[in-house]
Amino acid sequence: MRETKATGYDCLSSRLVSESELRAFLLDCFETAEWQLFVGHEDRVAEELRDIPQDVVFSVFCTYREVFGHFAMGFDAGIEGRLADRVTEVELAMS
Repeated sequence: MRETKATGYDCLSSRLVSESELRAFLLDCFETAEWQLFVGHEDRVAEELRDIPQDVVFSVFCTYREVFGHFAMGFDAGIEGRLADRVTEVELAMS
């Protein structure tokens, strides 16, 4: 079994995905608890984290944004190693 310390994914989507749909996808994909997941628009991260203690660590931290051209949105996800080992890059792309 792999033992990754942590990793990140930079993803593009050909359609706009709602925050709730993105959240559900990440929860299902990485089999993590809701409280271990942060999902927020990249322009509002500081605002959304304002009331959360600075020592809180999320197992999955994801920001998203609208993009232009051939894709509709992009999202970046930082993943704690124990969760990253559950899903390969190929499995994530096929989800």
